[in-house]
Amino acid sequence: MQPVERPNEVNYSAVTRVGKDVYSKVGFNLFEEMCRETQNRDPAFFELQNANQEWIKEAEMEVIENQIEAFWKLYKNAIKKKSPQSAWKPTFATLEALTLYLQSKESWFEMKESKRPEEAFKAFGNAWVSTAENLSKLGTFNQNTFPSVRTMITIAVDIGNTINEKNMDKNKMKLSDWPEKLLCVWTGNEFPGDKKVVAEMEGAEKKKKAKGKPVAAEEKKVVRSKRQMREAAVLSPWDFKSSFVSLKDGRKHVGGTAHDLSALGPEERERAIAGTAAA
Repeated sequence: MQPVERPNEVNYSAVTRVGKDVYSKVGFNLFEEMCRETQNRDPAFFELQNANQEWIKEAEMEVIENQIEAFWKLYKNAIKKKSPQSAWKPTFATLEALTLYLQSKESWFEMKESKRPEEAFKAFGNAWVSTAENLSKLGTFNQNTFPSVRTMITIAVDIGNTINEKNMDKNKMKLSDWPEKLLCVWTGNEFPGDKKVVAEMEGAEKKKKAKGKPVAAEEKKVVRSKRQMREAAVLSPWDFKSSFVSLKDGRKHVGGTAHDLSALGPEERERAIAGTAAA
């Protein structure tokens, strides 16, 4: 009996090799799509002369945030108890594309609005740590299941260390320990900072369980808000969901199409970049 043909089925096992580096073809194709999205936001591509570098930085950030949101949608489906392990395939490919993109771009982290790059950096790192921990529990965080995983971890950790070093030079502090944590998950070693994290989480949990005095009905809204804050404190510092929420902080959505020049006519493009040039 002939097997049923599935022309639209994605082959997540297909890889491209460059020297010792291994990339999944799906992840690399998604990376190329991100580059095309960046080109659609590049004033030079449309022969526009009046935009300054801040436009480029914001455009890259928009593409990055769009990819983080795409990852979030796949990730929250993959972590469901009834989701098949195959749900991690597109999730990992999306993270792989984001990793390759951050390796190729640098302007985004120099935005004037520093909070967005910092939150995006933490969300990227926590996406990796959360994915690594979940796949480790499933016994699939390896090259047999994800052939490009070693290459991607090397690149991701290098990105993390580079940005941490830049922030050390600028602000005398690292933004996050996620590069070290990710390496520990990959190698199966204990992360030294986990003991401190566990102690802090246990302390927060004790406070959470402590009983308070009865409160009036009109005060319940305030108490609920405090309870939410305590619950948030108990979360792991590597929790991707909380870092995604922080990235979105105060906005209706992350990313978007505000810098997509391909959707505008020539005069609209000139007007769109004029505000940035005057900034």
